[in-house]
Amino acid sequence: MRLVNKLVDKLKLQLSLKRIIIFWFLFFIAIIGSYLIFNKSFYKIIIVDSKIKENDSQIIIKNESFESVKSSNKTIISNTSLNTLKHDLPNWEKYAVPLVIDSDRHVIAVIIDDMGLDKRRSKEILQLSGPLTVSFMSYADDLNRQTREASANGHELMMHIPMEPLISSLDAGPSVLKVNLSIEELKKRLIYNLNRFNGYVGINNHMGSKFTACTFGMQVLMDELYLRGVLFIDSLTTHNSVGLKIARKSGVPTAERNVFLDNIGNMMSINDQLIKLEKLAHKNGNAIAIGHPRDETIKALATWLPTLSKKGLTLVPISHVVKTRESYFRNKK
Repeated sequence: MRLVNKLVDKLKLQLSLKRIIIFWFLFFIAIIGSYLIFNKSFYKIIIVDSKIKENDSQIIIKNESFESVKSSNKTIISNTSLNTLKHDLPNWEKYAVPLVIDSDRHVIAVIIDDMGLDKRRSKEILQLSGPLTVSFMSYADDLNRQTREASANGHELMMHIPMEPLISSLDAGPSVLKVNLSIEELKKRLIYNLNRFNGYVGINNHMGSKFTACTFGMQVLMDELYLRGVLFIDSLTTHNSVGLKIARKSGVPTAERNVFLDNIGNMMSINDQLIKLEKLAHKNGNAIAIGHPRDETIKALATWLPTLSKKGLTLVPISHVVKTRESYFRNKK
């Protein structure tokens, strides 16, 4: 009888311990669950290929510090807050083409200006391997269709805005930004240009050797770009440009063009400029070129683009170079 009582007591003790363990286990699960539900900035690990999708819409994670895993073409993005998903980013990052590359690669961004005017040649540019950065002229027509096609082909979008040149006989186009305009008219033209289509990461100047040297005009421009969360690329049509200075002062992400590919439009000259571009990229880690939808430029790029990888170079959208240069500028200060 005593043996039976001992067994019963032992069984009761074991059951009590199990209840205590289960109670505390459920308690901790409830605490963790509440934290995950009510704290929107919790951290998680996401394994992706080169794109992340949620609800069938593309999302890019703002990645200040991530570890790249070079196996199975996968990347682990860690210590990433949910608040940094693509819908919370400024437009220049929100509309950036997704990119995952080795951090030690030297990179080149190629901007093609004057897009959308010559539809045949613009379409040929869009057929090139990318990601190119295609800057559509603000006064081109059928921009929504053309820019959708560019995005579908994996290219990054910019707006090409006409600005006043030093040579008054040159026609920069309609709604050009001029230094002698009233502030009301200047803002009216600027907003008209910027509203021509959506989904672009930033703008660069068409001509503009006079306007980009005007501090007042460029400040008006940068104030609007800052509000819209887009970047500014100085095509650098004059060494007197204040674009970079005013952009940084205004908090607008920015960079300057390094090489014009086709000021002289023959194949030999363009190839020489491409070699110059490569050297600059190897020397500085990155380089920016600007070209145009012209026959010789298209032929040169079609031959040159497939050679980049074996030269230790990677073609990237302009947003990637701007992010790199902005980071370097902040660290340098």
